[in-house]
Amino acid sequence: VFYDVTTGTNAMPCDGTVAHPVNCGTPGAEGIGILTGYTSNAGYDLATGLGSVNAANLVRSWGTFFAGFKPSATTLALSPVSGIVHGTPVNVTIGVSAVAPATGTPTGDVALVAPTSIDPGITSFPLTAAAVSSTTDVLPGGSYNVTAHYPGDSVFGASDSSPVAVTVTPEPSTVAVSVITVSSNGNPEPFTSGPYGSSVFPRADVAGDSHNGFPSGNVTFKDNNQALSPALTLPLNSQGNALPTNPIFTFTAGSHSLSATYAGDASFNASASTTPVTFTINQDATTINASVPQIIQLGSAGTVSAALGGTSCGNPPTGTITFFDGSTQLGVAQTVQGTISTNCVIQASASLSTSAFPQGISAVTAKYSGDINYVASTSAAQSIDAKAATTSALSASPTTIQQGQIVTLTAVVLANPAGGPALTGNVTFTLMGSQGNVLLGTSNLSNGQAQLTTTALPTGNDSIFSGYGGDTNYNNSSSAVAFVQVNPGPDFSITFAPATVTVASPGASASTMVTVTGTNGFNTAINFATATVSGLPSETTFSFNPTSVAVGGTTTMTIKTMAPSQLVPAHRSVAGPSGRLGLPNGKLFGAQLAGHSASFVLILLVGLLFATQLRQRHIRWLAPVLLLALLVANAACGGGSSTTTPPANPGTPMVQNQPVTVTVTSGAITHTFTFTLTVN
Repeated sequence: VFYDVTTGTNAMPCDGTVAHPVNCGTPGAEGIGILTGYTSNAGYDLATGLGSVNAANLVRSWGTFFAGFKPSATTLALSPVSGIVHGTPVNVTIGVSAVAPATGTPTGDVALVAPTSIDPGITSFPLTAAAVSSTTDVLPGGSYNVTAHYPGDSVFGASDSSPVAVTVTPEPSTVAVSVITVSSNGNPEPFTSGPYGSSVFPRADVAGDSHNGFPSGNVTFKDNNQALSPALTLPLNSQGNALPTNPIFTFTAGSHSLSATYAGDASFNASASTTPVTFTINQDATTINASVPQIIQLGSAGTVSAALGGTSCGNPPTGTITFFDGSTQLGVAQTVQGTISTNCVIQASASLSTSAFPQGISAVTAKYSGDINYVASTSAAQSIDAKAATTSALSASPTTIQQGQIVTLTAVVLANPAGGPALTGNVTFTLMGSQGNVLLGTSNLSNGQAQLTTTALPTGNDSIFSGYGGDTNYNNSSSAVAFVQVNPGPDFSITFAPATVTVASPGASASTMVTVTGTNGFNTAINFATATVSGLPSETTFSFNPTSVAVGGTTTMTIKTMAPSQLVPAHRSVAGPSGRLGLPNGKLFGAQLAGHSASFVLILLVGLLFATQLRQRHIRWLAPVLLLALLVANAACGGGSSTTTPPANPGTPMVQNQPVTVTVTSGAITHTFTFTLTVN
């Protein structure tokens, strides 16, 4: 009948890297071990059992197998068979015997079967000497036939008795009601009170007076003797109790008295709970936040809104939100519109558009009315500033000027409507340009006007506007653009000829002719004595001749350089760091000077002494000759030293096309001009 599996094992790979592997063996390099299993053997084993079924062999063997059983016969007698109340005992007599010519005594169990039952098996009894004499109190209610079924044993085959008709009437039942909730740690516990939106599980337990069997059918719950909305009717489970799968979050705030009615079934009469269970639902708290625009224009509509918040798993809040300016109500109360999110967060709001704000700052609050399930709440005050509109105008005087001349800008600011508090605050004046706006200045507003004088307007057709920044009573505003034509003012320029000045070598000089040109009526002489020059190399000086030049005139600028020499540069300090003369090479030069002076004195003394001796010997002409020779030798010694000592002043360094700037000032006009210098 079975294909026997005789080889193999049901051991399998397992993950040996988990914290606590079970029977995973010793993991290999990859962390994989072998889970302990069983080995297949001939016949039954724990790896494959009996094997897989051979359906053809099973069919062929079925008749032969059962043909080997001895036939049996079963009889049944019940007393009483009518007027039986569910749960009361009924006498049961069963006999099982061998059918001739078979002999022997059947063994095993025998069962009572009622075909009308959902589960046809009612109860079973063990055979004693092939017979049963007992009672049962579990016959289900109703009118039906009962049979006794003998399933057979290892010798006798199965058999069924003739049916016995019975009538069982239902017994009384009782209903007990309770209310539970789920605690924060997930455990069920009795529920007595909680805020609106709490999780509530109504429960009904139905039992018969005999406590034999479990009622079936439906239970309907009531609250304060009224049907729930929506209605709550639940089926009893196999243990005779009813409990909703999901909690109920919508029991309204207040006191509740929960009861239940049982509809009954064939075995149990209908009944109703006699003692209701009570619990209390409290109003849930709410929070409210108002939102207002910071500034609105007086007389224009502004929208204020409020958001209602809180935590609840019930229905969303109802009721209204009313807005107030201080104690003055704004408009009419607005109906709350809201929902409850999936994580039980209240999302509700209301808004109002109104133009009722007086001029100045108002303190706006929002008040939620509350409803049967939610507590009323009031928001914190939010400030809103209702400002009157203003208009700004700008004029310039004069409208055509020469650059550098004074222009007066006048801004006029008017309130709309007029008649309110005096305008205060500042007005800014701004020059519009292609590269961005430039602030010209700021002026205080007085009697509705603000003025600014400036000489900083650039040449061209300048566009200027003014902006009023507003104050506590009035809104800001900008003027239309005012135009000022700014013509170029008197100016001058200078040119160099040549524009590149070349000095042949350090120590030489070079010059360039500087020409002064005036524009737009400029007629002031330029004083080059105050001119500054930058960019010249070291040990270089400059001069202008003449220093005062009228428009259209010229001056000669001379660049004088310095050659290398042993002279201390004029710009160096007379005293060196050591306090000696500031000569080249510092101490070395002093030592040379001291050594040469000593030699000179020694030679002079020797010469004088030798001359005296010669004079005494009447060879007077030889003394001057010796003295001259010694002086020449000393000079030769000094000359030899100077050829190896670097110059004390290296002079002007050589440069190529170095930019040199000349800055010239005439009155309020300062310009910088550039030429290039080369020192070869």
